[in-house]
Amino acid sequence: VKTDPKIIKEAAVKKFIDLCKKESESVRYTNATKYTKRLIFEHYIPTVHEISFATTRGKHIYDQFLSIRFLDIYVESCIGIYFLIEQGFVNIAKRELRFLLESVLKHNFIDQVMMNSPFDEKMKKYDEIVPPSSIDFVAQFKYYVDVDSVFFHASSKGLYKELCRYVHSSEEQLKEKINKSSKGHYLGFTSAIEIEEINKILFRTLELCM
Repeated sequence: VKTDPKIIKEAAVKKFIDLCKKESESVRYTNATKYTKRLIFEHYIPTVHEISFATTRGKHIYDQFLSIRFLDIYVESCIGIYFLIEQGFVNIAKRELRFLLESVLKHNFIDQVMMNSPFDEKMKKYDEIVPPSSIDFVAQFKYYVDVDSVFFHASSKGLYKELCRYVHSSEEQLKEKINKSSKGHYLGFTSAIEIEEINKILFRTLELCM
């Protein structure tokens, strides 16, 4: 008996839509996505705005520090990360998290080593001071508060290495894709477990960025 390909396709699409609907309406999924939103929009971004406002009282800091002048980049990155996760593009969100972590660390390091230099001079020396795809410089960070420098160094390097796995195509990524497809989890489907897992990475990244 021949089956109309159109009917087969429609049935497959309906099955996938039902799967997505069931997952997105689950309590676990709802709680996970709410947590993502709280982390970004109720904690990190408001804190960044408070930092920006507080530094206006110190004009030399507000005008000359890369880590302050480029706060909008961090906010923009976080908003992008939220919508990527919301739409199911988890691995792309991980790539953006790497960019965020790398940017914050580099800007703060340059501000430290060129503390009294003007903004334009810092920009000219940017590529000389920090390498394009490395954060080895974190070992040279100076801390002005009670921070476990060994822990911060290890945490930053470990997280950066973990996020780098999603920047270039790898066997791990391809196997992950094959595994999802074998379960019927195609483009557009994100499980509650995946949201929970990236929330952990998101929390670690934002914690280090603060």
